[in-house]
Amino acid sequence: MPDERALPLPIRLLLDAEEAILGAAEAISAPGRNGHIGPLSAPGGVMAHVAWTHDLWSGQFIGGLPIAARQTQPDDTPYREGIDAFRATTERVRPSLLALDAGVFRDAAHLDGTPFANQDFTKGYMARRGVAHLYVHAGDLTVAGSLVGMPDLSLPGPLAPVCRDRRPRRALRCRAGSPRGTHRASGPGGRAPAPAGRPLHRGGRYPPRRASR
Repeated sequence: MPDERALPLPIRLLLDAEEAILGAAEAISAPGRNGHIGPLSAPGGVMAHVAWTHDLWSGQFIGGLPIAARQTQPDDTPYREGIDAFRATTERVRPSLLALDAGVFRDAAHLDGTPFANQDFTKGYMARRGVAHLYVHAGDLTVAGSLVGMPDLSLPGPLAPVCRDRRPRRALRCRAGSPRGTHRASGPGGRAPAPAGRPLHRGGRYPPRRASR
């Protein structure tokens, strides 16, 4: 896999969203994995649904691949089968996504022969819509999990600063006086963006604020 920091931002966000929804699904304890609680969709059905939409939106609309995932009704798929279907989709479409460069996201999506063929959607639009869709359903899963004792996962998590050369803070000790950090998506535990005029100091910490006189 190429260096994630060199990938176009839409692809980096898709990779983060893939990881987030898998983490949410696998964090649900056994009592909440099979069937559904009240009106909530079963976790396996949610994962089968996002396997199909991710295959369609990311694989076909962005990557130009023929769709392979099976479309199912929301509650017709067992828990493990749904997770396996999503993993299979991500493994199949990822090589085509990783091969894309930043310039293609203004290009028209591959919509011929689909119900969206008359829509003016770009690959960038579909990538961002795919990110949002994965996080929406990760939210569904956290609600279902919370009803059987799963702790809050704080999705999608804060943004962590990186230095100007885009290396993450954990890989580079920023020097005092370095320029204001740029940002990348990260999981829970990252820091909020650096306020304007407050450069990151050694170890990624902000200098202390002085009390106003």
